[in-house]
Amino acid sequence: MSNSKMLRWLLFALFVLAVGSTVGFVFLPRQKALAELRDELEAREQYIQQSEHLDVSIVRLENDLNAVRNYVDDRASRAPADGDLDIVFGSIAAEAKESGVVTHRFQPHAEDENESAVRRMTATLVTEGDFCQLFGFLRRMEQLPLAFWIDELQLQPAGDETDRLNCEMTLVIFADNRGNSD
Repeated sequence: MSNSKMLRWLLFALFVLAVGSTVGFVFLPRQKALAELRDELEAREQYIQQSEHLDVSIVRLENDLNAVRNYVDDRASRAPADGDLDIVFGSIAAEAKESGVVTHRFQPHAEDENESAVRRMTATLVTEGDFCQLFGFLRRMEQLPLAFWIDELQLQPAGDETDRLNCEMTLVIFADNRGNSD
């Protein structure tokens, strides 16, 4: 072989070695780094897509929170002040009288000290009347601007008269206690 051919082969071998070294030491590591960057970019795109769905959830939760706040404000506006419970009891007694039922007992119960913004007061109310009178009384109580519920209600015949009923109920009345709460 001549020197010029040998030189060409040597240069060709060096060229192949240089290309192989470049591929092995530069191109492949950069491809690996590029693949890692693509994976990271894809993960971030998925995160962004998920966070876009969170916007809808946040708006829905804010609407739910506003609805709850409106409900609480409505209930608080209907709750009498802590010192006005005697007026509440008087209103209930007046509605019983207007409905034609006879009140046998109206007994507020002692309660524990309550540190919350809403005071819960229970009372037992025992009345007598016919079914229509008792039903009218309950409807009239529902019309009162109070926050209360009937925890327990028992109807029994009043003696031998079949058209008269004894009604014993436990009322739970809620009062605004914000001035006395923590």
